[in-house]
Amino acid sequence: MGEGAAQQGGTFAANLSREGEKAGYDYLVRWIRNPRQRSAPYCAFEKKDLTPEDYRRHGLPFLFDLEHATCPNDGHPLQVQQMTPMPSLRLSEDEARDIAAYLLTRRHDGAVYPNAAFMDDPALKNRGLALVRNYGCAACHEIAGLEEEQRNGTELTREGSKPLERFDFALLGHQAEKEGWYTHKGFFDRKLENPAVYDTGKEKAGPDRLKMPNFNLSKPEIDAVTTFLTGSVDATVPPRYFYNPTDARQDIVDGWWVVRKYNCMGCHKVRAGQNSVLDGMAKYQDPDWRDQRPPTLIGEGARVNPAWLMRFLNNSGAQPGRHESQQRAPVSKDEDAQLQLLRWRDSPARALLRGPLLAGPAVHRRRAGTPHRCRAHPGAPVVH
Repeated sequence: MGEGAAQQGGTFAANLSREGEKAGYDYLVRWIRNPRQRSAPYCAFEKKDLTPEDYRRHGLPFLFDLEHATCPNDGHPLQVQQMTPMPSLRLSEDEARDIAAYLLTRRHDGAVYPNAAFMDDPALKNRGLALVRNYGCAACHEIAGLEEEQRNGTELTREGSKPLERFDFALLGHQAEKEGWYTHKGFFDRKLENPAVYDTGKEKAGPDRLKMPNFNLSKPEIDAVTTFLTGSVDATVPPRYFYNPTDARQDIVDGWWVVRKYNCMGCHKVRAGQNSVLDGMAKYQDPDWRDQRPPTLIGEGARVNPAWLMRFLNNSGAQPGRHESQQRAPVSKDEDAQLQLLRWRDSPARALLRGPLLAGPAVHRRRAGTPHRCRAHPGAPVVH
């Protein structure tokens, strides 16, 4: 978030370069301190946010967190955290306030906005809610009260196998045949370039218009997405050729999904030859700061005890012996992804990863006759 391009971060998360123009101080402090904090717990069974009164009726305090995630009314699981990949950095309140104060300075001088007094009109709330539901905003954004809304987009898993006559070229069908783009590729190309193109020539009411947003894709991006959709077809390969493990190897697949979801590669090196976002920042080119980068995770499975790593992922701030800047962000316990990590407590999973990796180093250390403990991970066992 520095001044020069070399200080800019990655593209995984929101752009904060003008955050001071849209967010308030109190909101920023709360978000930075605990990005997953909800103002109220959500009960999927009752389809509503709970209130202090729901707890008071049962003689319970209005307390909801990972340890208090059961609905007092019916005993069903509660959603007690925001589903954001932003980690908790374990900042103190003063540190969160300092960062919020800095972000409020990120604005363009002289920015002028039109009067927004209309936002105080309560009659617009219901109309806005209807539009949010119509356009399926809750499919991408978390919106309190709309947690159970369904997506309104077309299923694309086998879009390349859909018969051409089932594509809605609308009033452009004859033009497409005449100009030679009455094909899967022709439909995808024009839809991605202008998602409302097939409304051309039609008189539709607002709710009936095509709802896909315009992502302003470049021509190479349109070509890439079109290629993907064209290739999304019913498989002609026999099922026996697909990799669908049912043992601990599936945990490796699911674990890699978790790593990508939380963008671990943004800070850590996970694969050989991969550079993290921090590697390209000028600050970390300075020899005095180079050692302050987050540690590499290449070969991590050969260096640590799985039980210690599990405890560390659950609560990295509680582990002694590590510098605070090297501790990693905790993973939310209430997400399905966490269940994949918990499986590493099973001995088959430990043996699968650690067995082959530990064999070589352990043999060399036995020959040398000296014990070894990983300095970077104090919870790791001594190997002789």
